[in-house]
Amino acid sequence: MSRVDGMVFARLQVRTPSPKAPGFGRHSGPRSTPHGSFSNASSPSSVGIAFGIGICITSHPPPARLTARRHPPPSSRELPKATGSLFSVLVVPSLSMAAAAPPAASRRGWFAVPAPVRGLFDIFPLRVYGPEALPLRSPAASRARPTLYVFIADDDAPHGLPSFNPSCLKWQTLLRIAGVDVDIVPSNNHASPSGALPFLLPPSLASSRPSVPLTGEKIHKYALEHTSRELPDISSPRLEAYQALLTQNIRPAWLHALYLIPANVPLLTSLYLPTSILLRAPIHHTLHAAATSEILKTTRSAHISPPQLYADAAAALRSLSAILADDEWFFGSFGPGLFDADVFAYTYLMLDDALAWQDSSLAGCLDGLHNLRRHRQRLYDHCWGQTAK
Repeated sequence: MSRVDGMVFARLQVRTPSPKAPGFGRHSGPRSTPHGSFSNASSPSSVGIAFGIGICITSHPPPARLTARRHPPPSSRELPKATGSLFSVLVVPSLSMAAAAPPAASRRGWFAVPAPVRGLFDIFPLRVYGPEALPLRSPAASRARPTLYVFIADDDAPHGLPSFNPSCLKWQTLLRIAGVDVDIVPSNNHASPSGALPFLLPPSLASSRPSVPLTGEKIHKYALEHTSRELPDISSPRLEAYQALLTQNIRPAWLHALYLIPANVPLLTSLYLPTSILLRAPIHHTLHAAATSEILKTTRSAHISPPQLYADAAAALRSLSAILADDEWFFGSFGPGLFDADVFAYTYLMLDDALAWQDSSLAGCLDGLHNLRRHRQRLYDHCWGQTAK
């Protein structure tokens, strides 16, 4: 749309009945007005009375095409002559048509930020802090060696000493047997992708994709693929039955001794409970309930009978002692294997030279089983002999 500015004037002519009416004289020339001139073409008996009505109709063109122009005043010959009609209409352009239009910068949208507010926010941020470093236990982007996350004391982890958790110690021992050098990092179940420790992160480069954490049998497969020495391949048909002795008979006694016997609360506190007094009691209660539930589920009993638990554990250890007999390693193999690591994970932690047991009920299950004690010491020397020295 375009801009239209103008003024509308109307000329009213009144005819008098007598040419000699007083108060009206003859005009020999044109009558001038500020906006033009009217010729005196009527008879002497007519009087012209002019009045002006100004009307402004405005529509704004696009800002890019907006110009400011001053229109020259109209000449007298552009105006129509007065006639005998009742009204005559005249349109006169305005002298200041587009010059009065506001600049495009002032016609902003509804959501424009006011200049004072914009200036205030331009001074922020006052200071930008650098990125914080990741926690010391977080995985590095580039790892030259695999990393094993286990339950272990902070002081023992840099030296690669044995974990105090049987499940972690089993896989830690197997990697030692296979000659796979790993970095040991203290961790907890909440940091594990599977919800339980241990888990292994293979080596990775900064430019490669993140490594997939390995748990359980995948750690065993990784050890077989990266071993620096030959591992025995045990394929005994009764291997699963022997492993059930550990999970169904020895593990419930371990859980009872560590989590349910009041005398061993100081040991449990030093291994798993936080230093905060406010958190220690509820977490202890949670561990106590979880251990009770696990024991009842494994033994399929309605209640826990401590004497029966330790009797079953002692019977299972005697069976393992009979399997080992006079051999150095289980099943007469030339070296330790996965089952040796599984048995060692319990026999090593049951005696008081590894953990500070206050109650000796669990250690008593190894009484008289000298070959298992020698197997325990032999495998420790095989894996940690140089470290211990």
